[in-house]
Amino acid sequence: MDWKDLATEVEKIGLPLLGAVLPIPGGAAIGAALASHIGGQAVSGKPEDILAALTQSADALQKAREFELTHQQRMLEITTAAETRKAELEASDRDSARKMQMETKSRMPAVLGGIAIVTFAGMLIALWRFGLPQDQAVAGVLLMAFGQMRDEVKAIYTFVFGHTASSERKDAVIQTMAKS
Repeated sequence: MDWKDLATEVEKIGLPLLGAVLPIPGGAAIGAALASHIGGQAVSGKPEDILAALTQSADALQKAREFELTHQQRMLEITTAAETRKAELEASDRDSARKMQMETKSRMPAVLGGIAIVTFAGMLIALWRFGLPQDQAVAGVLLMAFGQMRDEVKAIYTFVFGHTASSERKDAVIQTMAKS
């Protein structure tokens, strides 16, 4: 068992804030502090021992609830910082991809995007023409694949028609003005 598994189980037993903080960086330290607070077999600090203590002892569960309330502010700060960092990394990744595309003028994103859009259109036409199969498992897999392709097409659209496309248009206008 790891911290993510423990987080899932802790959320199920009614400790949502602890469940949110355990799987993120810094969460293991919170887990160790929780283990120390509830005592018993959880003192080892291993996720499986903490879970065993929480599920086998009402006293340990009560102590965990007290721990969650006592350290609520710090856990909220940790989760907020982790979410902020993740959003910053994602924005930086998109920005670097756009900059690379502007510098290299590679045709590969357009080719891959075209393939994804044609595949999505083909899936849409096939679903419209033939409908879903009677087998629920097969239908579920097809719908999952369709949803994934929809998300990919949306990401391609955002990349192509987002900042990169407008930046390219601005660059073209500036170059035209510079030549005049």
